[in-house]
Amino acid sequence: MRGSGSSQIYYNLDSNKMETVKLPWKKTSTITLKTDAEKKVGLGVSVVPGSVTGPDGMLRPADCVITVDGKQVADNSGGESKCEYTVK
Repeated sequence: MRGSGSSQIYYNLDSNKMETVKLPWKKTSTITLKTDAEKKVGLGVSVVPGSVTGPDGMLRPADCVITVDGKQVADNSGGESKCEYTVK
């Protein structure tokens, strides 16, 4: 997540967790698809950022990005409240 200050965050990655983090924040994980179902349809990962104060003084979701193997695959720059991606 980008920005400054701190924010609450919920993530679903190799584990699920909600925590308060200092921005900018980054989490790195290795995901191994184990079951036949995961290999066929993939495994969903997501980041739900908390609110931060925008340039206009209004609260908005913090910026988030999901990167897989060095390539950005999802972000919430369109005003979305979360980032999500299916790892296959």
